[in-house]
Amino acid sequence: MSRIRITMTAQEWIRLHGGVLTVRIAGRHGCCGGKAGVPVAEARTPDDPNGFEEEKIQNIRTYVTRGLIEVPMTVHLDGFGRWQRLSVEAPVQPLR
Repeated sequence: MSRIRITMTAQEWIRLHGGVLTVRIAGRHGCCGGKAGVPVAEARTPDDPNGFEEEKIQNIRTYVTRGLIEVPMTVHLDGFGRWQRLSVEAPVQPLR
């Protein structure tokens, strides 16, 4: 069972954009050669659902990368108007 919380504004936005949420790890490179795995949220089904756990969270079909299942995080909605996007507040994960 995941430990994801989705804010009310993010829930509403996700429902308006298909009612599906994917939380995955995306690699980010630093300016000095380092890299980290940063959790990202997208309002879509993953291209390949293998490697994801599917569950209903607050009545939203949610896919979470198995490596993030036990990580506590909150999905927010940031931005204004057509520039709105989902963001994730969570600890940075090491890339494997």
